Amino acid sequence: MNGENDLIYHEPLPRVLLIDFKPEDVETLKKTDINFKIGCYPLKLSLPGLPISEVLCSFETKQKYNEIDIVFLYAQYPAGEKRLPHSFLAEGSSIGCKQFVDFLISERNGFFVCFLGHNAGPSIQRFFPHIEVSDKKFRVNRTPHKFVNEFADNPFFNFVRTNFQKAKAYYALSGVELSQFGFAFEVRPFLLDDMGNQYAVELCRIWVDGPVVPIAVFLPVYQDTPEQVLYILEKILPKIKPNLFPNIVDFNYLSQDEFLPKELIELKKEKRHLEKGYHETLAKYEEKENKIKKEKAYLTDLLAQKHDILKCSCKRVLEEILKVVGSDLTVADVDIEDDMKDVDRRLKDDLRIKLQDNKIILIDVKGTDKVFGQGPLNQLTEHRRIFLKHHKKDYHADDIHSLGLLNHELSVNPKNRGEVFGAYSQDALERVKSDEFTIIGTYELFKLHKALSEKKVSANEEQVLTFLTHTGINTFEKFFKANQK
Repeated sequence: MNGENDLIYHEPLPRVLLIDFKPEDVETLKKTDINFKIGCYPLKLSLPGLPISEVLCSFETKQKYNEIDIVFLYAQYPAGEKRLPHSFLAEGSSIGCKQFVDFLISERNGFFVCFLGHNAGPSIQRFFPHIEVSDKKFRVNRTPHKFVNEFADNPFFNFVRTNFQKAKAYYALSGVELSQFGFAFEVRPFLLDDMGNQYAVELCRIWVDGPVVPIAVFLPVYQDTPEQVLYILEKILPKIKPNLFPNIVDFNYLSQDEFLPKELIELKKEKRHLEKGYHETLAKYEEKENKIKKEKAYLTDLLAQKHDILKCSCKRVLEEILKVVGSDLTVADVDIEDDMKDVDRRLKDDLRIKLQDNKIILIDVKGTDKVFGQGPLNQLTEHRRIFLKHHKKDYHADDIHSLGLLNHELSVNPKNRGEVFGAYSQDALERVKSDEFTIIGTYELFKLHKALSEKKVSANEEQVLTFLTHTGINTFEKFFKANQK
């Protein structure tokens, strides 16, 4: 008994071939408690008196190529690796990779799964010459992605979406329709994001005036590939290729009301009623949760974004901080409210706060995946110079204060980030002091906003402005720890 699906497995077992898998992954799969026969290609053998050699024998000693039901290809190779073989050696004869797949798909009615990794094009094209792999790579850590649900009924759709973060990388694929007598092969995407990027595809056989039959699927290489192989074998393929599992006996019919006692039927109705109420309540909470997340997205942007998104986030957070402490000061977006229209936006600061006594804070906002070097400090100097050049009659050098709001190592949990300037910190601090700059990490701004919003600290306008203008690399704890309740 399977337990979860109430399935009983009998001989003969489906025969699975692993091609180009890492030896340790093959061993992991062989040691698991699975009801499949596993073969691998190539097979590494240690012969007496000879070094370990690769034998182009795909099916160990007894399995034959024409008995294979399911194939998994691990297509990931370092650049410059030796040319991959385009044929198998089995039963004393050479079998072309494409010939083998044609037999698997057309005669055996089997299924082919490919895990697509770096430099996978040559590996895939041994088996599917018409499928192309683009060099375009989609970075996994740039999520969340909004997926188009057009292919939501595909069993692999939710599998790939659920395991999105476990993939090492995503590479674009494309394929041409191959017409043959009576049917055609077509590559179809089944996981697309709202930008049109495709992350997984399947190869279908389309019969004239007949059904569309999936025969192969192309997925990314995962961090724990054996685990994904097992899931595909046990949970997905029996549903879409039942012909490969002819001896799976399904006793799910016993759960139908026709075969249940009256007491159990009534209990199931009560359970369904409770579940319905639970899901309705949960849906309401999720709706509220999503609404709050959308409304407060600018707070997470403060930690995870750069460019204009980060600038807008900093502007709103500064405005809310000033409002909480009773200030009527405003934060101006230079791109919208600037009188220096003839100056390229790259040569201007991002935000400004006009103070009393004709003083002003020029704010530069920057974000990076790494730590910062001298770039932000150079820009603070340049932006102050340009501002003075255009406002000679209105401001003196002593009236201007330069503030840098910096989001460094933005892909790292802010609690685990290093110093803003990394190894350059001491030199940066000396320059900050000599030029009388203020540097504040956006995480520090986040902590101040959170503490004020939750009334964990008390502060006034003067204290906040001191935090924003005090020369140095300023932190929330340094300026507001004494005020924590």
